[in-house]
Amino acid sequence: MKRKMTLFFGMMMTLAALIVMPLSALATGENETPEVVVPKELNTGLYRDIYAFVTDKYPSGEGRHADENRCYFFMPYGADLTQITYTAGGETKTLDLSENKTETITLNGTEYKALAYKSVLPTMYLEINEEYGTIEAMENANKHSEKCYGDMRIEVPDDVAEENGWEKNYVSVENKDKTPCTIELRGRGNSSWTQAVNNKTARPYQVKLEKSMDIMGMGAAKSYTLLKADQLQSTAKAFLNMGTDMGVAFTPSAELVTVYLNGEYRGMYTLSEKVEVHEERVNISNLEDEIDAAMEAAGTTNVNDVIDDIDITGGYLLEIDNSIEDLQFRAQTNYLTIKSPENLDVNSWANSNYAYIMELMTDLFNAVYGDGYLKDEDYAGHPGYAGKHFTEVMDMDSVTKYFLEQELSANADNCLGSTFFYKDKDSIDGKIRMSPVWDNDRCCSLPNGEGWLLPTMKGYHDNPDGSGEKMDTFFAAMCKHKEFLSYVVAYYEDNTNYNNIKQTFEEYANGTKNEELRQLSNYIKNDADMTRYRWNYDYSFVTTKLPTYLTARKAWVDANIETIKEFGTKGEFIEKIENTVPKPDGKIVLNTDTATDGKINVSIASDLGMTQTMDVYTAVYDTSGALTKVFLDEDVTVEDGENYTNSYDYTDAIGRVKTMLWEPDKIVPIDRVVNES
Repeated sequence: MKRKMTLFFGMMMTLAALIVMPLSALATGENETPEVVVPKELNTGLYRDIYAFVTDKYPSGEGRHADENRCYFFMPYGADLTQITYTAGGETKTLDLSENKTETITLNGTEYKALAYKSVLPTMYLEINEEYGTIEAMENANKHSEKCYGDMRIEVPDDVAEENGWEKNYVSVENKDKTPCTIELRGRGNSSWTQAVNNKTARPYQVKLEKSMDIMGMGAAKSYTLLKADQLQSTAKAFLNMGTDMGVAFTPSAELVTVYLNGEYRGMYTLSEKVEVHEERVNISNLEDEIDAAMEAAGTTNVNDVIDDIDITGGYLLEIDNSIEDLQFRAQTNYLTIKSPENLDVNSWANSNYAYIMELMTDLFNAVYGDGYLKDEDYAGHPGYAGKHFTEVMDMDSVTKYFLEQELSANADNCLGSTFFYKDKDSIDGKIRMSPVWDNDRCCSLPNGEGWLLPTMKGYHDNPDGSGEKMDTFFAAMCKHKEFLSYVVAYYEDNTNYNNIKQTFEEYANGTKNEELRQLSNYIKNDADMTRYRWNYDYSFVTTKLPTYLTARKAWVDANIETIKEFGTKGEFIEKIENTVPKPDGKIVLNTDTATDGKINVSIASDLGMTQTMDVYTAVYDTSGALTKVFLDEDVTVEDGENYTNSYDYTDAIGRVKTMLWEPDKIVPIDRVVNES
């Protein structure tokens, strides 16, 4: 997945959604307000006709435009605000609404103040053919069960496309599927969907393309999500970026967009990769595809006809969920939804084909909520992990990085929903891992950034001990184990041997990433205002308070990291955590350049200020962030005033190249390392 980004787009997404409530539903007094149309043919910078957002006055104190009728022209990035031509009630007029100018217009005998705002973000046009399902039915369906179909076009500003190496236009195409049109649009999310429907605010969506497309460097796939960029979700991009920078695997890329739904403005959205098993997403064995291929080869539609020929030990993607789903089981206080595969059986009953992963995860959760040790000898006919501590069954590198990212961002949704586990086949790597980062709409939940959050969180279900208290969440239960807390402290404090989590957080708290957040507020001001006036959202946190919050959070954690050990009541602290990551996988050198196929030329600068013999490692990562190859030159002597160079041929897709020097029991950071592709 490409991740070339500008200063602003690297921190927050560059897509904003423009959709407006049907103007025919708005009325003034006895008369229905006519549609105010901005025709494509009479205006510059429009892909299609769009509609103004017309509102009557709001009671004093309700925010957006109290005691005043308004007509908003929410325009895409290429529009000319000096000449906005509109039609309404059979009349055509042209307004100059540039530079914050306003004019008074009359609609059906009622006066409205006309204002215009122009987005700076890429524009997404969703064109729905309501012959195949209406927008109204889709947007009001229980649990987003209704779908509608149409086409999609994204237009990217020229400078943004050039800076990031993106296309200027992304257009969905027909793939001759049975479904009509080129995209399927439906709602997404659990509580976020229910709240949006009940409150009649911006809906979150899933866009499914008929044919895979790499949109703005996110990697070719069919499914994308549109997260409503309200006052909570507006922080999403920052923390997705932070998860990626802290080494949380498969964390989605995301960009901000402006969206029009059939020409109606809906506001600023976050366009993101969907969390799914896919070579460009969660890149593990695709058991669902294996099952489909096996059934097709056998000429059957019954999975039980081929089950004995399939290795069902992986890959699985599971989510701690906060809603009831079909493929779901309970482990302690947690409901785990099986996100993939969905075709292993028709249900997730105890005797279903999902029994293997259900029994394994239940045994793991029992261990975490208990004494730390798994008990089962057998998981549906496959060897169990009886007698092993959960730190041996889980990949502690992924678990610890994920925990720290969630704790540092103070995500109050953690382990209540949108918390993912994945497992590949035993023949590849049977350990259970945690990632990616997702659902950031309740981050920054600790007042002034102070305190520990995850060790104290409670789930939804009562403790069976009769105390009347709720049971611990998964991470709260894990934080009672001293072994796990040993990993947490070691990973945060020891940047040399594990990961630059502390250094990365410093960038977000006090460094360049923090400055990008501060600059972002000015960059997206118009888009934030547009969405605020459309939906009455408050963007003051992301535009003014988020950078300060991260600074305070970092200072508190630095001063109190050792106190997290006070939550440990079980097991023993580990005196020294051995690095669970292969030696060359440490984030040692500051350089993490993106590379492509071809020859990798590694050069270490001559001004090292020392003469020393050390091993030189070059680690190559694929586009998902997984380590794919390590080149090693043993006993390389690099003298002051000289250069060390070497070349390697590499033909697989490359995401990053990192080079480091290594001597016994010590990694030596090199400030000046050049990686070229």
